[in-house]
Amino acid sequence: MMTKKIVISKKTLENLYVERRLSTYQIAQKFNCDPTVIQKRLKEYNIRARFPKKKINIQKDKLYDLYVKQGLSVTDTAKKIGISHCTAYNKLKENGIEPRKKNILNIKKEELYKLYIKENLSPQKIAKKFNSNKTTVFEKLRKYKIKKKVYLKQTQNTKKQDLMEMAT
Repeated sequence: MMTKKIVISKKTLENLYVERRLSTYQIAQKFNCDPTVIQKRLKEYNIRARFPKKKINIQKDKLYDLYVKQGLSVTDTAKKIGISHCTAYNKLKENGIEPRKKNILNIKKEELYKLYIKENLSPQKIAKKFNSNKTTVFEKLRKYKIKKKVYLKQTQNTKKQDLMEMAT
């Protein structure tokens, strides 16, 4: 699957990075892309990167609260603090907070289809069964091109089976 190239003019990038002194992370947020994309564009346009990087100080308590107590992902923790995913990951490790293992769902298309369509399990129930989360299940459904169910409100005159048939 090819991704769409983020188009940023040299003039725009110079304005944001050189004149306004925004970080690659801040620019990436504006263009809804990863900071590495901005770094690549800087290199393509021969715009000199600012060195050394500014040391980012984040309190261990803040990281611990967001990542461990609130259970946010590394990405969501990074967004809350205003840093990149990679920086958040490195800061967790620097502060002795072990990053959680990536939530991998090993399920074959046929099994997912059976559970989701035939047995009518919700993504939450499937996730619980595999010690995963509903987002990961939705990603697998999309990857396997299994149509998402449409949940329609059941009225007195509509049977549950009719609703399921209408949704497919």
